[in-house]
Amino acid sequence: MKSGRKERSRSPARAVTEAVLLMGAISALDGATGYEITVMPLYLVPAALAGWHAGRWAGLAVSGLGAVAWLAADVFSGHPYSHPLIPYWNAAARLAVFGVVAVLTAELRRMRNRV
Repeated sequence: MKSGRKERSRSPARAVTEAVLLMGAISALDGATGYEITVMPLYLVPAALAGWHAGRWAGLAVSGLGAVAWLAADVFSGHPYSHPLIPYWNAAARLAVFGVVAVLTAELRRMRNRV
């Protein structure tokens, strides 16, 4: 049984465009705040937005962009690491978290629309 509320539709292309622009703004904010303050929850929003409106693969693509954007912001912030591979490990871990959020959001919407 579908609910009586009307859902505003957003085209997948528009959703991905908005998610990419939002990811760029978040990355700029992340770069400006430096490595001592995390804005990680903000990176989840574009991944979820793309997953919800454009599906799993779009959400994963935006998640990848977010992981790379965070890596760039981290590297350019001058964050010192004890080993040169640590930033890449962290980027892979962030990609996993963003990707899980994107896939779960896409699946939630798919299941919601089936009811």
